[in-house]
Amino acid sequence: MPAVVLKSLEMAFGGQAVLKNVDLEIGDREFVVVVGPSGCGKSTLLRILAGLEAPASGDVLIDGQSVLGVAPAKRGVAMVFQSYALYPHLSVFENMAFALKVAGKAPDEIRAAVERAARLLGIEALMDRKPKALSGGQRQRVAIGRAIVRKPSLFLLDEPLSNLDAGLRVHMRHEFARLHRELKTTTVYVTHDQVEAMTLADKIVVLNEGRIEQVGSPLEVYHAPKTLFVASFLGSPRMNLLPGELVAVEGEEARVQIAGGRQIRVGFAAADVAPQPGDRVTVGVRPDALKPDEKDNGFPVRVDIVETLGASVTVYGVLDGYDAPLVALVAAAEHVKAGEMLNLGFHPHDAYLFDARGAAFARKRP
Repeated sequence: MPAVVLKSLEMAFGGQAVLKNVDLEIGDREFVVVVGPSGCGKSTLLRILAGLEAPASGDVLIDGQSVLGVAPAKRGVAMVFQSYALYPHLSVFENMAFALKVAGKAPDEIRAAVERAARLLGIEALMDRKPKALSGGQRQRVAIGRAIVRKPSLFLLDEPLSNLDAGLRVHMRHEFARLHRELKTTTVYVTHDQVEAMTLADKIVVLNEGRIEQVGSPLEVYHAPKTLFVASFLGSPRMNLLPGELVAVEGEEARVQIAGGRQIRVGFAAADVAPQPGDRVTVGVRPDALKPDEKDNGFPVRVDIVETLGASVTVYGVLDGYDAPLVALVAAAEHVKAGEMLNLGFHPHDAYLFDARGAAFARKRP
């Protein structure tokens, strides 16, 4: 039985729809990351799970039981907010113990639970400090510890790393992964950061304008995006998108004419729905699929900016007829320089093909 089931959830604020017919199943002990741009409904979805908001329609089931109308404290749910929300006048120990004390737990039970969580998070030495004496990462650990001591059946995290610097975010991502392995608690984690989604999730839920665009494992969503939005949202640097017109279909390859009259080939898998000559389409190519000096299936690009990353180089180039820069990841040994012309190409089956509505044609992997 799934740990959490969302059925046809709808939500609106001021007449503006925020969630639109959301259906989702979350498995027991699964780490699910809900990802999407700001304003897509991620935090609203989490607040409905926590009981802080009531949906306009639909149902929420936790462990097979509807929790609509059930108070947040009685749902077996613990939530970590973006802002930490620690009591400034209480010590770390008192912050972590607060919920258990309110619940009437015995002092010995409270101390044992807090000490266990502190050991798990490596904050035993901070028990007597007040929040103002803690770093951002330490405050985040205290907020997590306050949730852990309640032994929730469902752990909710709302953009918990957004206030941390880049290095600490990487470290805390590793901590979240380790904690999930040790606690084995069903977790729903909300973020706009696709790197967090790809590195942490058992399952990714991609939200866009209140609708679920795709659900799947990180590799499934990355390698087989169902829509243009999903393809462009996941991946760093983002996928290159080249609008064009389909000229011909040759077996399991489509020949597409892009700006400037140049034609490129894109592979697709046999399916009930195939691209047709004359269709407006978009070709998607990830930056790491573009190879220098590939003359068979490519285009000339004037190099604008070169970012050296050590072993690799990110190249931003200008392709005639397009406003957005074309981005390629190439080996540092290529010695690419700004201002030079570079011919970038790709294998047809390393690219993606999308129709005029943004739906992906089935892709044939090389």
